[in-house]
Amino acid sequence: MKIKINGKIVETATGKTILETALENNIPIPNLCYHPDLKPSNHCKMCVVEIKGLKKLQFACSTKAKKKWKG
Repeated sequence: MKIKINGKIVETATGKTILETALENNIPIPNLCYHPDLKPSNHCKMCVVEIKGLKKLQFACSTKAKKKWKG
């Protein structure tokens, strides 16, 4: 599927997180505790992102990429 991050349209697989998708496409999102072999923990709280259509900030390391969010 295709999603937009920071105005850039990128392709990602279903099930990938926003952070995984961003990192694979050289789009920087600050993070400290993310590791591809570990379950997302949201402990460092550095990877919060704004998602159009949602009222609250989301953790990029644990939020799955979607085509559109209902807000």
